[in-house]
Amino acid sequence: MEEKQTFLEKFWYLFVIVAIFLLGSVAFLWMNNQNINQIKESQDERTETKQQEQIINEDMQGEEKDKATEKLQEQSGSDEIEDIEYDLQTTDFTDIDKELDDIEKTIGEE
Repeated sequence: MEEKQTFLEKFWYLFVIVAIFLLGSVAFLWMNNQNINQIKESQDERTETKQQEQIINEDMQGEEKDKATEKLQEQSGSDEIEDIEYDLQTTDFTDIDKELDDIEKTIGEE
């Protein structure tokens, strides 16, 4: 005599497929959420950096700019060898380490 198969015995593979689909969907949504959070964090960091730069620029507007800094800002932005050599020749490096003694004293005191 033939036994009757129950509904679960007949269609167990459908339950497995649905379970795999649900697990895959949950995993996809979780990964998508992680990517969105990373994008938001990087945007927040960029916004914070821009705000800090604006604060620094506003502070520098009221102060007298350093002559060496102004001179460096006058250099060309070209990547041609002749332009780079010209910028190097016209740049004054005599006071480049004038704060080194102050730094060494500060480190020595600690």
